[in-house]
Amino acid sequence: MNQTLPFFLSISLLLIAPAVALQVAADPSTQPEPIQAGMHANMHVIAEPDVRYKLYIPRAYTEKPDVVFPLLINHNPSGKTRLDSYVRWADEHDVIILGIDGISNGMDQVKKDMIADAVLKDLTERGVRIHPTLRLTIGMSGGSADGVRLVRRKPQAYAGCVFMGAGLIVKTDKATDLAYFILGGAKDEWMSGDKCHEMVDKARAMGCPTRYIIEIDRQHHEAPLSMQYDALTWILELQKLRMKSLPEAERNANLAAARERMNAAPNIKDPSARQRETALLLDLDPLNAFKEEHAKVASAWTSAILALAAAEPDAVQRHAFLTDQFQQRGANLGDADRASIEKQIAELRQQPAVAAEWAIRRQFEVIQSAEEVAGIKPDMLAKVLPQWQALLKDAANTPWQPRIEHRISVVQLFIDHPTSPQTPTKIK
Repeated sequence: MNQTLPFFLSISLLLIAPAVALQVAADPSTQPEPIQAGMHANMHVIAEPDVRYKLYIPRAYTEKPDVVFPLLINHNPSGKTRLDSYVRWADEHDVIILGIDGISNGMDQVKKDMIADAVLKDLTERGVRIHPTLRLTIGMSGGSADGVRLVRRKPQAYAGCVFMGAGLIVKTDKATDLAYFILGGAKDEWMSGDKCHEMVDKARAMGCPTRYIIEIDRQHHEAPLSMQYDALTWILELQKLRMKSLPEAERNANLAAARERMNAAPNIKDPSARQRETALLLDLDPLNAFKEEHAKVASAWTSAILALAAAEPDAVQRHAFLTDQFQQRGANLGDADRASIEKQIAELRQQPAVAAEWAIRRQFEVIQSAEEVAGIKPDMLAKVLPQWQALLKDAANTPWQPRIEHRISVVQLFIDHPTSPQTPTKIK
């Protein structure tokens, strides 16, 4: 079952850790100039000029000279990183972005490690104020794999990873503080739906907070940028509250800021904005630190959902919206809030059009979840195919018919033409 995470209003939480001191060279003329805010697309390691990287410093860096900033590390399997896509997110959340160039698919792992180590050391020598543990990685395919390999070497220095097209769960005692967000494609020949679910199970068994979105038809491509933003935001905001490696004073300051944010959320007047903000706050952990505030946030989320539903004139669409939202976060609500949504859903299902649509939707979601778990395995897909074919009979001449016909054609395609990284089957 897909777990969606909507985008939310940004707020910068002050970090307490001291700034990293500049290392002063004996000869002032050789001292590197201080890094300024903005994009630095042609950086090189001082000690090794052939090792190059890209760096984006958020606007707040200049305004907060005594603050260390979280770091987002990006790899690209081509060896040429592109940071532009993440600039808006970085400015909203006060995050430095690092693109490590020169690390590509097929390169010797020892050489990759040497390049990464040289770049990170260079940032320290240049006095870039980077947080010692609030560090995240993101990439696609080999870039995603290179990110987690970097984390695996020193997991206690990282907050988590966003996986697209490749990934692995770091299985050491020092890695239980990591968080993961898996943005998978059920038909990705490298990281299919079944492999995504295996990683989710492994990470959660270790106690690592893990969320995922698996798009049913996505193959070996990046997830939409909005999903990447949401995934990064969830890991960053979550880890500000829970990482054991954070200094106590810093974590307490972050908890206080989160509590203030929770108390302010019910006062957001616009229902869409209130829903986005409270959705994130409901997804943060440890919620047991905010029992009173949690109840306020849950009620604010419920009021936003009911207001947005009331603005939808079509009963079928209104029911679909309420059902989807309730499936995502109903477990986080108190009894009264849960009952208010359940009451509206039950009343809507008394209408014949809603009841008929729900009968098909409910089966569709169950079968799609089974197809998602089956991934690209022909034997498992062969068990899913008859379920789609049976549902098609019930959905004849309804808006669901073309969607189910598409699912049948895709499943049949991957049964008849098994896919692999060497010979990928493409959805037409």
